[in-house]
Amino acid sequence: MPDIKATIGSYRADLLKIGSILGIFTESPKAYFDKKKSAAVDKKSIDTAMIDQMIKEREQARKTKDFSKADEIRKELENMNVLLEDRPDGTVWKIKD
Repeated sequence: MPDIKATIGSYRADLLKIGSILGIFTESPKAYFDKKKSAAVDKKSIDTAMIDQMIKEREQARKTKDFSKADEIRKELENMNVLLEDRPDGTVWKIKD
């Protein structure tokens, strides 16, 4: 039975080589999504400081169990085409396409 790690490593190397020829897979996923988010923010003229402040207010409302206020803030952000994703390490946001 072939070594799975070696096989996966070989496939990964092949994909990266093909990707470099095609001009894809050249940056980390985080860098790619950060660049995409930045372009969307610029395109729609969104105030990121205001969004971050609203998210902080929402987190505070959730901590104090004021779920109606937290829901209201989420809805306001949705109306601005901002989607929230609650993760164990905190809330992240993205622009709805």
